[in-house]
Amino acid sequence: MPTLQGSSDIGSLGFDAYRPVVLIIGGGLAASATGLGLARSGIRSLIVERGDDSGDVVGESIPSSTRPLLDMLGMSGDMEKNGHLPYNGNRSAWGGESLDDHDFINSPYGHGWHIDRRQFESDLAQIATDAGADRLTQTRVAHWERCDVDGSSGWNFSLMTSDGSHESTARFVVDATGRASWFARQMGSQPSHDDRMVGLVSFLPTSGAPDPERVVLVEAVESGWWYTAGLPDGRLAAVYFSDADLIDFSQVRGPVGWLRLLRLSAHTARRVADHGYFLDSPPRTVPAGSSLIGPMFGEGWLAVGDAAAAYDPVSSYGITSALAGGLQAAEAIKQALEGDVDGVVNYAAQISSIYAGYLESKAAYYGIERRWPTSKFWSRRITSEPVE
Repeated sequence: MPTLQGSSDIGSLGFDAYRPVVLIIGGGLAASATGLGLARSGIRSLIVERGDDSGDVVGESIPSSTRPLLDMLGMSGDMEKNGHLPYNGNRSAWGGESLDDHDFINSPYGHGWHIDRRQFESDLAQIATDAGADRLTQTRVAHWERCDVDGSSGWNFSLMTSDGSHESTARFVVDATGRASWFARQMGSQPSHDDRMVGLVSFLPTSGAPDPERVVLVEAVESGWWYTAGLPDGRLAAVYFSDADLIDFSQVRGPVGWLRLLRLSAHTARRVADHGYFLDSPPRTVPAGSSLIGPMFGEGWLAVGDAAAAYDPVSSYGITSALAGGLQAAEAIKQALEGDVDGVVNYAAQISSIYAGYLESKAAYYGIERRWPTSKFWSRRITSEPVE
């Protein structure tokens, strides 16, 4: 059955009499941040999530610089109480074999956080619904079309739940469907890809004691790079990143092939071995490339979070982008509902500007690694090989 968070109006009125002002498609961080920003402006939104809020989610660490944003969202005071662990810095072998440390001791914001991502998403969803947003899980948008809503252009939509189809309307739609950009694509938008990187994601239990060091370890290897971070539940998040066409998926999904891939690293393999971590299920493949949707908005809609701009995990910007972008989108929507489209235009321009600066920084960071000049993975990032 679908789960409802938020007001009781859907139940008391009957769903077909319920009329949110904004429909938010997708239930992740960007959706909740947008719903929260709208609620604080007195604008009712309905967040629609296809899933049931269970299972592991990729994205385990947020840097110390995110603290002011957490303050704005009302999250920073409860981080440790909600089970998230302080995260003290980064360790990397990039451009050379030795490890370099970057800790947060000199940061004005203090430490970052190793998060239980599912719990973190639940925390923010609860803050958004407490503020006045509504949220339905196990629900999908089955149909939509343009219509008149209270004398203004809007949307009629059908929501499919386990108990049938329900009709409602909204004046504005937000695409928060992640890298799929589902609604934006339906409106004719297309992503511009900078690369086709994917991640092989594993959450490794341990047969011993978890690594007590609260650091993110990043290690470049000839065919890509590894990321590992400890989780609050004692597991180790381990992700191997490379381009999709460079991975033999038939080999790496099993323990033998995965271990062979791990042994191409030095520091990552040692971290796994020294603390008894092991692979207990096949790695999951997730998209991890860089892309920007265009156009990012249209009449009565906009994209937010990864649906608007998706970032390479090496930037550590994905979670920050989702949170900050959601709040920015809420303000732009508020202005649009008041008849001022400049807010939406400026929102899209700001996201595009941030993305352009990010691409420059990404190229500079990948350019540090020159140990494997014949590697397709690294040469593509040095020469900016076009992506089809």
